[in-house]
Amino acid sequence: MTNLSLEHFENGIKVCQDENLYKFTSDAIKLAKFCKTKRTDNVLDMCAGCGVVGLYAYSIAPFNKLYFNDIQEKMCELINKNIKLNNLSERCTILCKHLNNLSKNDFEKPLDVILCNPPYFKLTGKVKQNENVAMCRHEIATNLQQITKKAGELIKVNGKFYIIIPADRLCECVIDLKVNGFEVKRMQICHSGENATVCLIESVKYGKSGVKIKVVNEMTL
Repeated sequence: MTNLSLEHFENGIKVCQDENLYKFTSDAIKLAKFCKTKRTDNVLDMCAGCGVVGLYAYSIAPFNKLYFNDIQEKMCELINKNIKLNNLSERCTILCKHLNNLSKNDFEKPLDVILCNPPYFKLTGKVKQNENVAMCRHEIATNLQQITKKAGELIKVNGKFYIIIPADRLCECVIDLKVNGFEVKRMQICHSGENATVCLIESVKYGKSGVKIKVVNEMTL
């Protein structure tokens, strides 16, 4: 990693990125701002990339423990750099493995919250990006069904799962969540112009039915 850049955020967090690898987008920040955590929570940032979602969420409302999971070693190296950069080594653990291989035994205590900014573009042909970028953007190593299934396996009853998806995959995601024991409780639909672009979803494992929906213009976020 020789081509590094540093992002400084208004809340004091610093995030290092490699210009040759996948760089996070505004979706990561939207998700971090959308989630709600408590000081006692144990949190997993799934498909973490450089770790920006978990770190930004922690900077808004600090919690007990932050786990990161990513399949790519280069991204896990970046996560490690960013943990040290923000002096959070005592709070954080990195799990560099395929999410299908994650189990409850990987975590010291039950997970209260899972955050996920997934690789949410379906494979429809040959991907032109380099391998790192392709895996972060497209469903190559995992997919939406596997992600929701694993979240359902790992999180405790009444735990919260937060995910951001393209608007055109909303119905698919809600069905997958329901199949894996989640009830959608809160949704934020972002638009620019006439059409929705992305949806942020808060779901609760074995939660009661009833959802609150907010529609916002992306320019106001």
